[in-house]
Amino acid sequence: MTQLQVILSTFNRPVGLVHAVKSIFTQTVLASAPHAIELWICDDWSTDVHQAEVIGRAVVSAPIRVCVLRPDRQYSAEEMRSFNPMAALINGALRCSQTEYVTFMCDDVTFRPERCGAHLE
Repeated sequence: MTQLQVILSTFNRPVGLVHAVKSIFTQTVLASAPHAIELWICDDWSTDVHQAEVIGRAVVSAPIRVCVLRPDRQYSAEEMRSFNPMAALINGALRCSQTEYVTFMCDDVTFRPERCGAHLE
């Protein structure tokens, strides 16, 4: 059973996203509990073409379950004054969670290899 859901928010930062995803895939806890973590990537309509490539590679090469959430459409600046699509994505990921624990990260963050294991102790 998956114990920890990692919710990763991202927007147009493919290089940072690569490092963030790798830091999840190399968590030490996965050596002893390969299904301990699942990763939910919340992408707020990134327009950088490399971003889509990074997400696609992450899903294909993942040693863990990876889910990708995007808004149903791109929102205008006017609409975003009253509605935050990223918050809606994160809330959607939380509603789908069936894990005991949840942690958050942004695409400019990397986790130390033991971070997720420490959450589960």
